[in-house]
Amino acid sequence: MSTKLNELRLQVERLDYEAKEGTITIETLREQNNDTTTELETLKKQLADLKLAQRDASADDKEKRKQEKMAMMMAKFDTVSIDFGDFVARSDRELL
Repeated sequence: MSTKLNELRLQVERLDYEAKEGTITIETLREQNNDTTTELETLKKQLADLKLAQRDASADDKEKRKQEKMAMMMAKFDTVSIDFGDFVARSDRELL
């Protein structure tokens, strides 16, 4: 009977130790999960910021190309105006 009682006490101590060990493991995993979740949220925010920056850069590039096209059109317009002005001046001289 005494042997059986000692065996049961040992089993209770072993189960108590395993329960404490399990609790420590669960707490460690919860902390790791919280850390991972925080890191994931940070990375999501960084990704969103990068996507926004990329869109802004794309819009800036689009605006820059638009301005370059306008400058080219204005340059062509100025060239046509100068050529037309020369033509009118020559025509006036010929009429005189």
